[in-house]
Amino acid sequence: MRRADMVFEAVIKLCGKQLREKGRVSGVTAREIARDLQRFFMERDMFIKMPPEVPPLVARSFAALTPGFVILFAVWAVNTALIKSVNLALPEAINNVIGIPLMNLGSSLPATLIAIIVIQLLWCVGTQGRISF
Repeated sequence: MRRADMVFEAVIKLCGKQLREKGRVSGVTAREIARDLQRFFMERDMFIKMPPEVPPLVARSFAALTPGFVILFAVWAVNTALIKSVNLALPEAINNVIGIPLMNLGSSLPATLIAIIVIQLLWCVGTQGRISF
């Protein structure tokens, strides 16, 4: 077994279902929020600026530090507040608010038929989609 596979299995054992099916919705939601916060900071020039002599790769790395720390702190603060008030971690709360209603909506016959029709249309234009059950 490769070292990367062993690390992945260890992380899965530690985090349980948060990295599997239930973690998909919270992962996509967290990615979208982090992307929007990163864009917010970059558009307003709220990042570490390096002198022009610094190579571009190093400058971009330092530019990502400030938004990254703010995003990490915001997620930590929201997660801590949720655990103390509702006794739910952030991924579980996101799953309860967004994931469960979407699963209930998608488990009806009309929603399934629409998904199958869209997948067939995507196949016609060369994009292969799939339904995950």
